[in-house]
Amino acid sequence: MLKLSDKNTHKRFRLPFFMAVFTTLLMTGCDKQQPDEMITTPIVRPVLTERVTANGEQSLSFNGVVRSSSQVALSFQVAGKLTKLLVKEGEAVKEGQLLASIDDRDFQSSYTAAKVELLNARVEFERGQTVFENSKAITKSMLDVLQTQYQIAQTRYDEAKRKLEYTQITAPFSGVISRKIVDNYVQVQANEPILSLHDVDDLEVVIHISDRVMLTQTHQKKALAEISTLNGRLFPLTLKAYSTQADPVTQTYAITLRFDDISDVNILPGMAVKVYAAKSEDQMSSPVISVPLVAVVPNNQGKQFVWIVDKNNETHKRYVTVGALNRDSVEIIEGLNSGETIVVAGVSSIQTGMVVRPYQDDIQTASGGQ
Repeated sequence: MLKLSDKNTHKRFRLPFFMAVFTTLLMTGCDKQQPDEMITTPIVRPVLTERVTANGEQSLSFNGVVRSSSQVALSFQVAGKLTKLLVKEGEAVKEGQLLASIDDRDFQSSYTAAKVELLNARVEFERGQTVFENSKAITKSMLDVLQTQYQIAQTRYDEAKRKLEYTQITAPFSGVISRKIVDNYVQVQANEPILSLHDVDDLEVVIHISDRVMLTQTHQKKALAEISTLNGRLFPLTLKAYSTQADPVTQTYAITLRFDDISDVNILPGMAVKVYAAKSEDQMSSPVISVPLVAVVPNNQGKQFVWIVDKNNETHKRYVTVGALNRDSVEIIEGLNSGETIVVAGVSSIQTGMVVRPYQDDIQTASGGQ
């Protein structure tokens, strides 16, 4: 009986013990969950930054080609056999000078016949007009017929004369024959190119730039052209025009610049050049601040800005004025000071007032300090 009593005693104490342990575990679990739900500390995002420094590197160059601002492919406006090709490639010609002609015998015959027809129609109309006014021997309707015939003859004469003129090609302006496309004594069609004429007194340079350069450099009005065949001499250029639609194949924009003065040298269309952005005297004498091109963000109003990281590691938007390009960087004319810190990666996801953890690329920092 004593053993049975001990078993009952153990059973009575076992149940309260397990209940107490379970309650303790439950309360402990609740205590662990509660602090996690109370956490509101914002996540500090690491961002790649760079310290702004001044440098004096040379501007980025672009490959370009010289072309004439006035260039035309000359052709006949009627078909025929080419009988006279009076110029050679590279020959200078004057405005109005005869350059080529086709066999005009058929056109000359048509012109002569139309001229005779016009003279006869004019005589008949003038005679009928005199008779009608003096004696009324012909009716008004008969006079109208004579007038219509005269007008038709005039139209045929004008057309025959125009076609006869089309058998000749004359220079529309003074320039140089850059290309002779066909040989003499061949049959040519109407509007088939025969000669190419360039005005070498008004030359320009065409370069192609990327969309990023297009967004940052359209304010640049001056440039320099280096021509290797002229011992690397630099020639001043001025912005003339630029396309606002990218080439569908190359995804680049065409920029046209004109030469300011080339009166003392012989430059020809087709020559290869290197184009550099020209710097003002102030830019040449003062230190130049350059930042990575990816750090500059354009907005939809034609302005550019960078993200500044202050001493409290907070980000702020700063609008800047950009200058010339330099490899993968761009000059900052106004808006940044040497020693400031900017974001150079992931700029599209940065917002004003963000708290960040700046870090720098060791390789980039080392190369930048060289």
